[in-house]
Amino acid sequence: MFHLSEYKAFTRTAKKNRGDYTFGYVANEELIRTLSLTTKTITMTKVNEESPVLSEGTKNAKKITEWLKENALPIFGEISPSNYMSYIERGLPIVFAFMNPEEDNTEVEKEFLGVAKSLVGKYSVVSVDSIRFIGQAKRLGLSGDVVPCIAFEADEQHFAYSETAELTTESMLAWFKKHEDGELKPTIKSQPIPETQEEVYTIVADNFKEIVLDETKGWLSILMLFFDCSTVLTL
Repeated sequence: MFHLSEYKAFTRTAKKNRGDYTFGYVANEELIRTLSLTTKTITMTKVNEESPVLSEGTKNAKKITEWLKENALPIFGEISPSNYMSYIERGLPIVFAFMNPEEDNTEVEKEFLGVAKSLVGKYSVVSVDSIRFIGQAKRLGLSGDVVPCIAFEADEQHFAYSETAELTTESMLAWFKKHEDGELKPTIKSQPIPETQEEVYTIVADNFKEIVLDETKGWLSILMLFFDCSTVLTL
């Protein structure tokens, strides 16, 4: 059972968040034992997942609320317009696993879930309906032609997992490890580097620094025309 200060913090949190969560207070010691609960803790019951337990900070309503936001969302669940802001407020990079709901995704879902469990507290891993939201896949640097696929956004940069690589938990976690170590290059949609250059240079993402930012080339000034390579450019 809670002390008075803990009880007050809990009830303040419950009143403030009662529209989003269902709260209950257990004071009966026999029921606590029956439910395998621990006294002076807050336990969140989740469907088909382990129940997170808060044992420290139970006297602070703010810490309880922060803990709720961190743990209320599923380890690997579907993102939609109705819960999108909850993921944003969580403050973690969002990893989008795109799948076609009309296909059998049983095996690849196991791989994505394995990734999600290993990245708890570092990233929010979500499933996305590739039919409804294929535009999001393209925005993140994916082609939109290969499904299932996975990509994420962090620090206003996009990172798309290779569409030719295996979608196994092990290989995807190795990819995320590169990001955590600062070794993963962001995905920038652009044309490949031209084999030859003419009088007017063609500058793409992979040669921008080499040509534009190389002071040894002695450019006095550079006039550049930017355009979307997916559209037809008429001069």
